[in-house]
Amino acid sequence: FDPTVLSVLQCGMLVELQLAEAAPNLLEIGSSQDESQQLLAEHELLMKKLKANEDGVWSLLSKADSVAEENADQELVYDAMARTLSEGWVALVGLLEKRRGLLLLASEFFDRALEFAIKIDEAEELQRELKGGPDPGHLEDFLHKHNVLLEKSMALLNKSQELLSFIKDFQQVEALANVDAARHARASCLQVDSLMEVLQDRRRQVERQLKQQLCDLEGHVGASQWAQEEQEVTSWFKENMKAHLDKEQLGASLSENENLLQESKELEQKAREWSLRADRLVARAKELLAAETCGERERLAVRSKELVALQGEFWHLLLERMTRLQEANSFFSSANKAFDILGTIEGHLKVLGTRALALPALAKKHEELLKSVKDTAADALQKGQAFLKRPQR
Repeated sequence: FDPTVLSVLQCGMLVELQLAEAAPNLLEIGSSQDESQQLLAEHELLMKKLKANEDGVWSLLSKADSVAEENADQELVYDAMARTLSEGWVALVGLLEKRRGLLLLASEFFDRALEFAIKIDEAEELQRELKGGPDPGHLEDFLHKHNVLLEKSMALLNKSQELLSFIKDFQQVEALANVDAARHARASCLQVDSLMEVLQDRRRQVERQLKQQLCDLEGHVGASQWAQEEQEVTSWFKENMKAHLDKEQLGASLSENENLLQESKELEQKAREWSLRADRLVARAKELLAAETCGERERLAVRSKELVALQGEFWHLLLERMTRLQEANSFFSSANKAFDILGTIEGHLKVLGTRALALPALAKKHEELLKSVKDTAADALQKGQAFLKRPQR
C-alpha cells in the first residue's frame, strides 16, 4: 500500500489538513477475491502503522498547546492549527476505517460470487452427465441444485446492492473531493456490475437448460409412476377375473346361491373403487401424452387402451355373472316355494286316503289337487327352462 499523501493548507489563521492522494484509491475494491483480500491485508497493515503513531500525534498537539501559551501573540494561530490538525487526523482515521469497511464488504461480495460460480459449475457438470438422456434417479438432485442456485443468486444480488450502495455513499464524503472519487467509484461499480452480468448470464443459460431437463425428467418420472400404478390396477382386475368371474358355479341350493351372490356384490363394491383408480390413470395418461416431454409415448398409449379394454371386459363379465346368479336365485326361490306347496298337497292326499268319499267327490278333489300341482310347478319350470335356454358365455 503506497503512502497516503496529505496536504496542509493555510489561509490566515485557518489551517486545514486534506487528503491529497491515496494509492490505491480509497474507492478501489479489486477485480477478484484474491485482489480484494490483498488490498484488505495491505490496508490492515496501514491501519496498524497508523494506530502506532497515534500517541505521537496527540503528544505533538499537546506540545502545540504549550507553545501557544508561551507565545501569547500567536495563541490564536496555534489554537487554530491544533484544532484543525486534530480534526484532520480524526477525519483521516475515519476515512481509513470506512475504506476498511468497503474492503470487507467487497471481500464478502467476491466470496458470494465465488460460491455462486461454483454452484453454476456443478449444475453445468450435471447437465453434461445427463446429455445422454434424462435419468429419473437424478430428479431430486436436479431440484436441489436448482433451489441452491436460486439461493446463491439471491445472496449475491443482495450483497452486490449493499456494496454498490456503500460505494455511492462513500464517494460523497467531502474529504475525497481531491482524489477523483467519482471516477474511481464508477470504475468500482462497473467491476461489480460486469461480474454480476457475467454470472447472471451463466445462471440464466444454466437455468434454461435445467428447466428443460427437469421438464424431461418429470415427464419420464410421471410415465414411470403411471406404469407402476397401471400394473397394480391391471393385476387386480386380471386376478379377480380369474378368481371370481371364470366360475360357472351358481350354487346347488338357494343358500349356496345367495352366498355366491353376496360374494359378487362385495366384488362389485371393490371393483367400483378400483375402477375410479383406472379412470384417473386413463385421464392422467391423456395429460402425459399431451406433454411434449412424455417418455415412451407409444407404450403409454397402448397400455392405456389395454386398461380401458380390460376394465370394460371385467364389468361385462361381472354384470353377466350377477345376472345369472340372480336368475338362478329366482329359480331356487320359486322351486323352494313349489316344494313347500307340494308338501302341503301331499299332506292333503294322505288325508284323502283315510277318508271314505264317493268316487265322484274323490275324483273332483284329485282334479283340484292336480291343478294346484301344475300351477305351483309352472313358475319354477318356466324360470328353469328360460335359464337353461339362456346362451352360455
